[in-house]
Amino acid sequence: MSNRGDHNVKTRVMSVREFRSKMSKVLGESEIIVTKDGVPTAKIVPLSPLEKLDFLIQKTRNAFKKAKVSDEEIEETYLKARGKKS
Repeated sequence: MSNRGDHNVKTRVMSVREFRSKMSKVLGESEIIVTKDGVPTAKIVPLSPLEKLDFLIQKTRNAFKKAKVSDEEIEETYLKARGKKS
């Protein structure tokens, strides 16, 4: 994955140990180069808004499939919520 030309993304360099201890705080904030013994070994890049949306859509589809809710039932419920006939 690349930073998709976003020049506003800061790049942080940190050791494996530092990354491990700060992971929950720093993930998604910036591009991160993780080093092991001073040698770059991994590059972690935040997801774009479209990548996040795609992930959430897929997760929602899987939940509906697991619950055995059909596309027709989803559409009918949506139309009812909007006050429209199905």
